[in-house]
Amino acid sequence: VSQAGGEVGCMQSEVETEEPAVATQAPMAGQQASGDAACLVGTWTVTDVSAMLEGMIPTGVDSSSLQFEGTSGSMQVTFAENGTGEYALDQFSVSYSMLGMPISVVMNGSGVFTYQVSGDRLTMLTGEGASMTGEFTIGDSTSPMGDLGQGFVSGTQAFACEGDTLAITPDVANASPILYERV
Repeated sequence: VSQAGGEVGCMQSEVETEEPAVATQAPMAGQQASGDAACLVGTWTVTDVSAMLEGMIPTGVDSSSLQFEGTSGSMQVTFAENGTGEYALDQFSVSYSMLGMPISVVMNGSGVFTYQVSGDRLTMLTGEGASMTGEFTIGDSTSPMGDLGQGFVSGTQAFACEGDTLAITPDVANASPILYERV
């Protein structure tokens, strides 16, 4: 954390200081967010999931046979000051190709969740009424994936939040962060 120092003649100095890490939690209803939890408050849209999705290609799979192609559509998440939130996916599509054949997953839906923060760990639990559906396409063949809603955002993962940038790293081996931008 940089803090401006006092004036000496015509010069100003900048001093680097380190603040001790303090565990914070999302507040209970009626309380205000603070610390790391305060940075989360607001609406965020996914800007980059490529590193995470490229990292999900199974070990041992020849990267020339299965390649991440990109994403489209939108995925947003909103964190409220009281430890609740909501998410929405609108035609959020993840595309790969395998030996030249297109593969995609398209997800739609929304839901609510509660969250808590402890240091750099974010725990989110999906609430009742979540609805998330998907379709899986290989080549010209599309199959429904059913309801994905109840566990979609549930779990604990690492996060970093600074200004208008949020990175959430899923708690799986070799995961890279999902990047969000404040709306």
